[in-house]
Amino acid sequence: MKDLRTIGFFLLCAANLARPALASGAMDALYTALQGKDQCVSFTWEQGDGEEGRKGIDVPLTLDGQQKSFRLDTSSDVSTVWGSPPGHDGQSSYNAGNIQIGSSVISHPLLAIGSGGQNEDGMLGLQTLVGWITVIDYADEKFCLFQAADVPPEVMAANWTDAELRGLKLMLPIAMNGLSGKDIIFDTGASDIDLEVDFDIWKSLTGIEDTEQAPIQDTILGTSIPMIAAPAQGSMTIAGVTEDSTEVFTVPDTPNQYAQTYGAGGVTGNKPFWDGAVVMDLSTAKTFNYVFTTELQIKLGWPQHARFGVIE
Repeated sequence: MKDLRTIGFFLLCAANLARPALASGAMDALYTALQGKDQCVSFTWEQGDGEEGRKGIDVPLTLDGQQKSFRLDTSSDVSTVWGSPPGHDGQSSYNAGNIQIGSSVISHPLLAIGSGGQNEDGMLGLQTLVGWITVIDYADEKFCLFQAADVPPEVMAANWTDAELRGLKLMLPIAMNGLSGKDIIFDTGASDIDLEVDFDIWKSLTGIEDTEQAPIQDTILGTSIPMIAAPAQGSMTIAGVTEDSTEVFTVPDTPNQYAQTYGAGGVTGNKPFWDGAVVMDLSTAKTFNYVFTTELQIKLGWPQHARFGVIE
């Protein structure tokens, strides 16, 4: 018994040494609470040329018993599998038997069938997460899917703000230079941006009228469509997190894309939350796993209450 205790002690020490340094007692408590939770999996960052190479989150899961890796994209309405599953050639969607993430099982999710993806097998969209409480622990690279009754208290101790599930987009509140409201889409697929907004909002936030004066001139990844960026004037508070230095992007060629398409002002990515963790509480929201009703839910922009928690 003495030898076993000694071995256990050294294993615990090794685990603590291997763990990255965290910013606060709340994050320490979250790390401890999630250890050993079978509803959690370790995700990997899709490496890129951007800051710290955090281009996207790849979540390991099983789809009908087959191991897959799906890119987490909370701005995607439904989940998508790349390539036609057996018996579904020529079809655009299907109801899978289940998706399992850790021990959490999503029964009969609606999946779109698409082509694409270089380093993953599909995309994990927001509809698949409706009815669950999702934890993205950026600092410790954990992705967890909980039923409401099973959530650790350390998760529920997050700093909560009211959000809105509008159609199948999660809208977060923002306050910045007179811009306020629940109009910013949480988009993990736009991982390394602070904020992208429609052109008129961009001008009011940056104080720049002429696109040629924008300090960053770029194109949308994989296209020739111009995108510009500039520092915002003043700080941004989004979902309770305040950033004093915010880089704001826009696409002048589509100046009203978010307002016209989604009734939103823009999107935010993972970047404002990189040093902590976020919790999406969609446990009371509802969706339908049928193509027609899903399309209707999206088209009508059916609003439902949600909560967005931040742990720093």
